[in-house]
Amino acid sequence: MGLLDLFRPSPARRLARAQAHLQAGRWADARLDALDAGTEPGADLVVTAAERELLRTNLDAARSWAEAGDAERVAAHLELAAGFARSADDRDALTAARADVRAIGAAHEARATHRARAEDADLASVDPRFREAVGGVAIPLPPDLSDDEAEAVEARLAMLLEGYPDAHRDAAVALGAEFLRAVLLLDDGEADAALPLLATFDDDVAILHHERARAAMALGDPAAAARAWRRFAERHGSHDVISDIPTHVALSEALAAAGDHDTALREVMAARRAHPKHAGLLHAALLERAGRPADAEAILREQLTLHGPQPAIYLAVAGLRLRGGKRTEAMAALETSLHQSSCATGSCGPRGPDLPTQRLLATLYLEDGVDTGRGLELADAAAAQVRQPGWDDVYLKVLADRARAQPGWTDLVDRLRQTLPDRDPRHARLDALA
Repeated sequence: MGLLDLFRPSPARRLARAQAHLQAGRWADARLDALDAGTEPGADLVVTAAERELLRTNLDAARSWAEAGDAERVAAHLELAAGFARSADDRDALTAARADVRAIGAAHEARATHRARAEDADLASVDPRFREAVGGVAIPLPPDLSDDEAEAVEARLAMLLEGYPDAHRDAAVALGAEFLRAVLLLDDGEADAALPLLATFDDDVAILHHERARAAMALGDPAAAARAWRRFAERHGSHDVISDIPTHVALSEALAAAGDHDTALREVMAARRAHPKHAGLLHAALLERAGRPADAEAILREQLTLHGPQPAIYLAVAGLRLRGGKRTEAMAALETSLHQSSCATGSCGPRGPDLPTQRLLATLYLEDGVDTGRGLELADAAAAQVRQPGWDDVYLKVLADRARAQPGWTDLVDRLRQTLPDRDPRHARLDALA
């Protein structure tokens, strides 16, 4: 025994102090002293009680900060709460709190949208720049609007038309109120109502084909959208950028979605010479499909340089490596993503862990039996974020239960198998668990 050990409280005294902290509501102190009490009888009960209160306190704090609109503090308290979620009931409470936080955030967004539209209407009546945005030409409006409705609609249209280059803006205004009503319907997600209106106009105006293409994509007809964007370029004499959308990039995406991958690759390569920040993931996917995985990864690395450490790009890198049989390299990419996006260097505030990245990395670790402890840690963290589990979430639970030798995991395998069509490739993953 060292000299300092003589002055340290015994486990019994630490437990007594932990119980006093617990009675006084000092949950963190109670937990720490109970942990230091080690195997002293009753210490585990104090730890459990303290952690339950710490969970509740942090969940309440997360809801409170959500109401205050402080996303960083919400994320921090939810992360702390996740560390105290031990039982199924605890995880249910965490899931419910996450749902509450999302609902509070959605309510804040709805109120902000309402305020923004009201402000737009006010600006339209007092700021001449909203008129100047369409070249000083009055925006044609439907005739059946009240004065208040007309002001609000005019403000929305002015903001939408501001994203059009001058020639397209003038053409859109010239097409009149019905065309602009179709644009508003598209902006509201009502493509099925917009497309019949767009079909009534003459085909000579380029901007008309752009809006028809957007409607066709929204309605799940990418081949029609590709034809419309080609006609746009023919009528205009070239592609253009409309509301930050390069139409050449949009054409490439439509061709890929329609299954014309060779043409899509040629078009995306041409489009990205002018717009290198756009469609990098599509370009990489088409290169991989063409049998050029090294070129595909080079494009993804370029995207990381252009856009920073985005989880979606790292996931694309990992997927490319997995399909090439490079599982260790895929795990390395995902670990890098978690490190970079968590801002471990202190260069930004907490963003919260990326669920798809955690899920995939945990799955790879547990499938391969590599660093099982890390795999289980990630599996638990991913499970705490999931509100409605999908197939991959249940499969990860199977892997975690198997690693922990939990009874019943083989029954879950059988139930998962029953959800799959006969020739689904995921059968092979389930077979490998046997």
